[in-house]
Amino acid sequence: MPLLVFALLLILMPLFSLIFNAAIAQLPLIQYTSLHATKSSLTELIEFYGFFPAAGVGILVMKRWSYFIYLAVVMWTLFINSM
Repeated sequence: MPLLVFALLLILMPLFSLIFNAAIAQLPLIQYTSLHATKSSLTELIEFYGFFPAAGVGILVMKRWSYFIYLAVVMWTLFINSM
């Protein structure tokens, strides 16, 4: 059960992040989302919308490769945010 909750949180992470950031910026969610989409590169959008949901799906399917997907996402996030 805890893995299911963790996987669902990872899958919904982009949505939570958009809602939180829009609230911090005091902008409507739709306006913040369109601003985020226009100011970010394609690579940044793939990282934002794809990596954490992919890790969540990997945890949900519980295959041998899913550990590597999760670890790759965590390592990539640490690498990008430490630059």
